[in-house]
Amino acid sequence: MRDTSMGLKRQPTQQRSLERIESILDAAAGEITETGYSDLSVLKTAARAGITPTSIYHYFSSLEAILITLMRRSTEDFGNQLIERIRTLSSAQELIECFVEGLQLGWHEFHSNRTFSGLWAASHQMVGLRRVDDELKTGLFKAFSQRARELVTSADHAATESALFLGLYLSTPLFERLLLIPVEQQQEHLLNTYIELHKTRLADLLQPR
Repeated sequence: MRDTSMGLKRQPTQQRSLERIESILDAAAGEITETGYSDLSVLKTAARAGITPTSIYHYFSSLEAILITLMRRSTEDFGNQLIERIRTLSSAQELIECFVEGLQLGWHEFHSNRTFSGLWAASHQMVGLRRVDDELKTGLFKAFSQRARELVTSADHAATESALFLGLYLSTPLFERLLLIPVEQQQEHLLNTYIELHKTRLADLLQPR
């Protein structure tokens, strides 16, 4: 069972309550996947989960609270696994490759997972959702920055951190815009251009001085 504490009124301990929360989150994800965020409501989520709206409010204070918890459920495994991998990297080249793979995996998730792209669209109106995304990027930024300092002690760390920051924080807005391009080849071309730009910059910055 995933940690769904963020956005909940309280952290339940009974199995029945945990299962009810999962059914609510699954229902909200299903609605976003099928019809998008704009038509989502507590009423529709409750109907899909087979419960009353009052039951939802027993666990969540609002629709935003449901989506915050869902956003965390959608990102925490990806973020935690990548951070653990970063800590094991043994060279600057491995760090750059990991950074590139992280961007590629992020695009794959955004492109193929309509729930996640729908949650990102909702974050334009819901500050709480944007905070969850910022938490993910901040955790990755800190992990990459720390490992870069450890691997190449003589590098220009301020410039390296600036490149890492821009690569991470501009990625999701880029993904969102790529989805507006109808031709997949054009999507891939622009994504690869973005990745190559940051890959080349990091390779230059992480040279021993």
